[in-house]
Amino acid sequence: MDLRILLVSLCIITPVSSIGVKVLDGDIYILFVGALYLDSNIDGTCNTIEVETVQNMMSIKWTLSQLNEQNFIPGIRIGLLVAQTCQRPDADKKIALKVAAELQSNTGSKIIAIIGPDYSSETESISRLLSSLPQEYRLLQVGFSSTSTSLRDRTLYNNFFRTIPADEVQVKTMSSFISKLDWTYIAIIYSDDAYGQGGKDALLEETAGLDVCFPVRVAIPAGQNTASNLEQIIDEQILRADIPISGILVFGNFLLSENTLKATEAILERETNLDPPVFLFSEAGHTIVGKYANASRGAYVLSPRRKIMSKFQTYWRSLFTGANSFDNLYAENLTANTWLRDLYNVAFNCSLPTDRSANTCPNLSLQTVTEGVAPSVYNQYAIQAALVTANVTKQVLSGVCSPGALCNQFLDTSITKRSVFIERLQSFPVKFDDDFNNFRLPEFQDPDLVIEYNGTCEAVLPTDFPLYEVYNQQYIGMSDTLQLIKVADYSLDNGLTVYTQDIKDYDSNGNVLNWQEIRRPQCPDGKFCSKCWDHSIDHSVLFYPGDMYIVGIVPVHGNGDTPLNCGNIKLGGVDIVETIRFAVDEANVKPNADIGVIIIDSCNDAQLIQEKILTLQRFGVLIDGQYIPVRDKIIGYVGAWSSDVSRAVSEIVSRLGHVQISYASTATLLSSRDLYPYFLRIPSTDYQQAEVLLKITKEFDANLVQILYSESEYGKGGKNTLLDLIESTYREVCVSQVVPVSTLSDPSAVVAEIRKAPNAKIILAFLGSFEVTHIISELNTLTRNEFLIIVSEGWGTRFDVSMYPSLLGTITVSSELVINEKVKDHMKSLSPSRNEIDPWIRDYIEAEFDCYFEWSYNKTSLQPCRGDERLDVYGSSYRIDTWSPFAERAVIALLASARNVLIAKCGGSTSLCDDFRSNPQALYDELKQYRYQEDTQFIRLFDNNGDGTAGYTLYTVTLDQTGHYRKIGVQQQEAFTFQKDLYNSIRGEQINSTCSAEIPECAVCFPKPTLIAESKQGVDTGVIAVIVVLGICCCILAAVLLFICNRVGCCCVLDNGRVKLANPYLTPTYISDRRLHSIDGSDGNHGDMVRYDGDNYDSIPNSSVSYQRSNSNFSGGRVPHYEGSVSSNEKGRSDGSTQSGISRMNSNLDGSVSGHDNRGFDSGQRYAPINDRNRISTPSSIQSYMEPSPALPLQRTVGSGSDIQASNNVVFQPDGSYITASDATRQDTAESQISSGSQTDIELQQMSADSDKSVGYLGRVKLAE
Repeated sequence: MDLRILLVSLCIITPVSSIGVKVLDGDIYILFVGALYLDSNIDGTCNTIEVETVQNMMSIKWTLSQLNEQNFIPGIRIGLLVAQTCQRPDADKKIALKVAAELQSNTGSKIIAIIGPDYSSETESISRLLSSLPQEYRLLQVGFSSTSTSLRDRTLYNNFFRTIPADEVQVKTMSSFISKLDWTYIAIIYSDDAYGQGGKDALLEETAGLDVCFPVRVAIPAGQNTASNLEQIIDEQILRADIPISGILVFGNFLLSENTLKATEAILERETNLDPPVFLFSEAGHTIVGKYANASRGAYVLSPRRKIMSKFQTYWRSLFTGANSFDNLYAENLTANTWLRDLYNVAFNCSLPTDRSANTCPNLSLQTVTEGVAPSVYNQYAIQAALVTANVTKQVLSGVCSPGALCNQFLDTSITKRSVFIERLQSFPVKFDDDFNNFRLPEFQDPDLVIEYNGTCEAVLPTDFPLYEVYNQQYIGMSDTLQLIKVADYSLDNGLTVYTQDIKDYDSNGNVLNWQEIRRPQCPDGKFCSKCWDHSIDHSVLFYPGDMYIVGIVPVHGNGDTPLNCGNIKLGGVDIVETIRFAVDEANVKPNADIGVIIIDSCNDAQLIQEKILTLQRFGVLIDGQYIPVRDKIIGYVGAWSSDVSRAVSEIVSRLGHVQISYASTATLLSSRDLYPYFLRIPSTDYQQAEVLLKITKEFDANLVQILYSESEYGKGGKNTLLDLIESTYREVCVSQVVPVSTLSDPSAVVAEIRKAPNAKIILAFLGSFEVTHIISELNTLTRNEFLIIVSEGWGTRFDVSMYPSLLGTITVSSELVINEKVKDHMKSLSPSRNEIDPWIRDYIEAEFDCYFEWSYNKTSLQPCRGDERLDVYGSSYRIDTWSPFAERAVIALLASARNVLIAKCGGSTSLCDDFRSNPQALYDELKQYRYQEDTQFIRLFDNNGDGTAGYTLYTVTLDQTGHYRKIGVQQQEAFTFQKDLYNSIRGEQINSTCSAEIPECAVCFPKPTLIAESKQGVDTGVIAVIVVLGICCCILAAVLLFICNRVGCCCVLDNGRVKLANPYLTPTYISDRRLHSIDGSDGNHGDMVRYDGDNYDSIPNSSVSYQRSNSNFSGGRVPHYEGSVSSNEKGRSDGSTQSGISRMNSNLDGSVSGHDNRGFDSGQRYAPINDRNRISTPSSIQSYMEPSPALPLQRTVGSGSDIQASNNVVFQPDGSYITASDATRQDTAESQISSGSQTDIELQQMSADSDKSVGYLGRVKLAE
């Protein structure tokens, strides 16, 4: 129905007098709308008087009476009409429609404004309707207790103003107070309406970046806020939950607040063993003072700035106390003002008769009146609303009518549009001490109260003016009555100020607790509050605002037990976080702008970090419930730690045009600039590290080893590089077995697998730090003489080995730089305060010192922290992670290079110009030229490919008083030194890990040569005859085929002497770009694991053809390793086909024979990815794993005619098949085992016949045992 039609119909059927009840006569009227009753009966009558609303209505009436007596508007009196909603559904809308109809039908309407309603939901309904009216009828509406933030929307509520601060201020006060008191584990009970829901949502947004959690949130509909219903909720979901909650925050009206206390009191009386919870009430809770003492003592109540209006309270008390109280009361016209009569009946338990002479109620004492009807905090805001409305009326009227007269031009809405009141109020200030003649209220003086709206609905006050306060219910002196005492206030300038000396709390026996002893709702001791633990991890980010940003990717936590979830805190993670933050602050050369920092917790999860980066790029950083866009302000990324995560990051940020510098990722595959064009790193690559491990092995004259590796990109790549080097360069080394380990593996099963090769006493370990943490305790069960572990930089020197005496002599390779002394001082200055910029400091200190702080969510540790724990490298066992200086150098290089590019591209702008953002290659090239000073030399940080030049330092575990690690060698550039004598003096016993004839795997690695005896018998003549007949048949068949081809065309063609299918759709082709890994993350025998001279990584051979070969001994080979089956459960998990824990001999995890790209076909020409979940059986029972790839032409280089190409014991024949060199003399046997060169057999790497690199690369092909 059209609004105008509806208004006309209302005018016809509804008399104007039905809008409200007149409680004060006047020439013009303000309409008060409020919930004078809380509910209604079925017949529409109201009951349950709302005492506070009645008092507020009376404060407005009193104010207008005082103004009229002072002749505020000369000759004009302002009257008051009252309309009640009783909180009935749609009652507010009906009142608004009646007002609109009155304005439209009566051009002389005397209604000039509305004050109220007192509830935000009702205020929204009325304002939305009136704001949509034409300007003639758009009535001014002023609120005094409606605090919902949604009312700020001027597109919906353009007629609305308020004198009370919005819920936003209340929520900021509440959030600050919770944080100040160290409340971290709290339940929320809120009313299911605009006020409660809005407050709850705003609080959750405000505390999103704080260390606080609300594990239980209960919405209470209006009809269910009874004490009995609340009793069950509080008892079962809060006080006696699996993890009890000791703090309750109530966000709702006074009835919800009172019934919550009533329900809690009943529970405490019934369950005497329960400790009472501590309460925090929103501003509606101030009316419950003194009630339900066992539950409410020590409770906190928020309030807008609370002023007891002394002159009004004198008038108010005169209605109920003193000799003339009943005369005064009946003078208020109780026949019309029935709410005042009902208030008396309820508050003082005595029914007032209509006739004054029939009254028998006794006189009341002041204490009885105060206890029955406490002064409302809203009195001052209701009085302000009346003054604001009266003032704007005076101004509008003086511009239309002559002084002392009410003219028709003012009443006629077509001449004086009601929207003029709105325009006037939002443009001019209201001075409460100057604008109201002799009506001066002391509470609005010193300082003088001035309100401005400046085009908004909010009253703009001086920034140092207290807007909100916090009160504490406590006993004063010997009194047994609880009172509200102010203990905190909030202003825009000063934030929250807490007067801790004034706070009192009480234990279950009623004993007073001082500030240090007060109850603090937190996760209980001995409990792990997992819901809040996960919440704090998932939502935490370090954000420091600036003009442009460096984004750090750091594994503050490890990966969780389930995908896309974080696990426990990772030692070393916060070291990197703080080093990045420190380096940005301390960098001498950086862009001429404020450099901000964003650090994201990767949780060492490749998928999770991709999701977080995409969110950052699309939306920005979530702060206080709102996203701050940063996409066009990112200089570059610093990270990540593990190669898996760095690879995942690079796949996204390179496409988005951002440079990335890793401080710790060393996997060789990241050297491909075709895949990762803007990736750089500070440390050296795993190829160099693998060589260091093998050089150390040679120092012990050892040639029998086993390999332990992480099932990650880093570990698999390192393992493959070791195997490649052994086959190509260190051919005297025999690999007994290869053992995988992950954070899901059973450590005892890993050690048991190691012990299956007792003669291979040297263990070459390529482990990430996460896997070292997982397995180090179990490695300590190995006796000192059993094995010597030579481990990669994933261990380095970052672990405290003082508790692992059996690891004495373990050799670790560490990629390290000198740690800045200023960084050490910075780390020492960090405290576990919840106000730190870094949200992870507390968790980190708890993990480092094995203790918990009182506000922690994980209190399963055995001891609480003392509070003086600091990350002090000199005063504690704490050590800064060795990757810290790498992160510092990455930041310094990035900032210095960005400065140069900004000057060249943007003229030194304080923002990133389009030319900078669209040209990441310029920053990448500038970084590659960056040099740092060491003594008097300037050294390049990166080589021509963007890889680091840091080198390695060698350590051994000492366990003596000088420290846990002792330096025993270095690898820098081409120089390698190893202090063997020093090492022997530390370890003591010598280790022997050499091959002998008695060791089975050595017999495979180094087989004895065998001679094939010449046959003494001649060839049988029958065999010769058969061969001749077969030859003739073949010639005839060939002639027939040639004849057919000549007549109908061939399906095959000759290409460089080789037969190929003519139809390209039947010919399998392969990608020839430089793929180094499979799309799904599986890792094969990467061509990039081969050593290359110089920095040209673009010459890596990497395309392959897939072939298949049956089992045979690899005579003359050097890698007959047996890949162990170490499981992530009790029964074990194998990456290939195994027998008794031993898999086929191969260089892959899956037990297949495969080449660089892990691609292949099955016998049916099906294409499939290579991974251990997609197996295809072949006729020769060898499992081939296959991966789809875009089709590009295949090029292969093989011999021709009768030539044979040999490389490292592999013989390639003209037809494309190959055999081993030692098998060449046994051609008949080999031919029965090897197929003739179809494209579905064994993998052949694309190569150049005259390339030394290709020849070296071929030596890595291995066969399944």
